[in-house]
Amino acid sequence: MDIISPEFQFIDKYMSKIEYHKCNVGNRKELQFVIEKVIENLNNQKKNISICINNAGIRHNESLLSLSQEKIDSIFNVNTMSHILVLKAILKNHMEEVIPRELTNNNLFIVSVSSILGTLAPKNLSIYSASKAAIIQIHEALTQEVSHLPMIRLLLVTTGQLTTSMFGDVIPPMKFLAPVVNHIDLAKDVVCKIEKGEKGVLCAPLYANFLPIVKCLPIFMQDYCRWFSGIDTQIKENQ
Repeated sequence: MDIISPEFQFIDKYMSKIEYHKCNVGNRKELQFVIEKVIENLNNQKKNISICINNAGIRHNESLLSLSQEKIDSIFNVNTMSHILVLKAILKNHMEEVIPRELTNNNLFIVSVSSILGTLAPKNLSIYSASKAAIIQIHEALTQEVSHLPMIRLLLVTTGQLTTSMFGDVIPPMKFLAPVVNHIDLAKDVVCKIEKGEKGVLCAPLYANFLPIVKCLPIFMQDYCRWFSGIDTQIKENQ
């Protein structure tokens, strides 16, 4: 589901397995309608969603005071609220329709794509970081809420800068310590974990595993880490 149809071409043998649904995920009514239709059609065929990847995201380049309320709402709607709506719809259907019917394939693997900026917010990315932080907390709580259902597995993905267009204007200051993550390689890692049925958290690159520790340091050490990394100098505010 996306507002823009995919530009890449699939190998013919996969085309019959792929459905594209035009949908502005930032529009709650539109998203609700599309996801409910998809689920209803699958239920009628005695099929179910077995893998869900929540990957929608947009960003901004403004300070909090410069952001309009309209843009703030838009960022949260795409980055957070769409994620919640899809999660609730799929999980509710799985627990009420799929598991009770004891379908052969009643496993459900949910991937939530967040960002390491959800744990340490840089200057001029307050709302983006907040929207990604919400995904992290939802994953943590939801993991416990479905822990009694082993057929439902949750994977959280928190990454640094990716080789996508979203942060294409940002030049990382320390590529040796914080290399840009190839999004194709990351996608392969996600698929590998899905195939193995692994749950938990996937962090990339290496430093992303340790960045949350910075929040536990004394404030003067946090300030030093921020200065050393250059995290607050990379997002230039729109003029």
